Amino acid sequence: RLLRGAAVGGRAVDRKVHPRDAAQREAQAASVMGIRVMDSDLENIHEDISLSEVKKYVNSPSHTWVDITSVSESHFDELSEALGVPRIMLESELVEESYPRIDYFEHYSMIFARIAEPRMVQKGTKRLFVSRAGLLVVCYGQNIITISRQKTSLFSQILDKAKKYHNPQEPLVVSILYTILKYILEKDEQIIATLEQ
Repeated sequence: RLLRGAAVGGRAVDRKVHPRDAAQREAQAASVMGIRVMDSDLENIHEDISLSEVKKYVNSPSHTWVDITSVSESHFDELSEALGVPRIMLESELVEESYPRIDYFEHYSMIFARIAEPRMVQKGTKRLFVSRAGLLVVCYGQNIITISRQKTSLFSQILDKAKKYHNPQEPLVVSILYTILKYILEKDEQIIATLEQ
């Protein structure tokens, strides 16, 4: 009974501590949102771009890839204003429970995907763990915008692969979107191959 009471008490304390931890993590995330812009040649990366500058890139006729990471709910209003996407759409696409899908609108399309990261743990019996990071892709005219709530190495991985596929005669959005979708499939194939083994 004492052990059960201690366990229940521990969970109760844990529940009380979590909201504060969550609030601290949210505050930290709000201060480290990262924005990068890649030009149409896949050569020049502009780092630490402000949201006001993002608006200029989105409205520009030039082909660009805007990558936004570590997005928290406190950024949704600013993002909505900069991208011209209603806040309610950003919320519905970026919440944890979102499922992969494509939504079409008058001036842009939105693709929400989950990118898997398989990991094998070998303690006695092999165990497969799969973590998934949500990625929102906005195709906006000649521009492509990727938005994630986590800080990941996805930008550099997609960039390296996209350089191999990129045809200067094609819009940048085609190369980046193709590379992202191919990358997602490759990750899922890794999981299937591991399960088959």
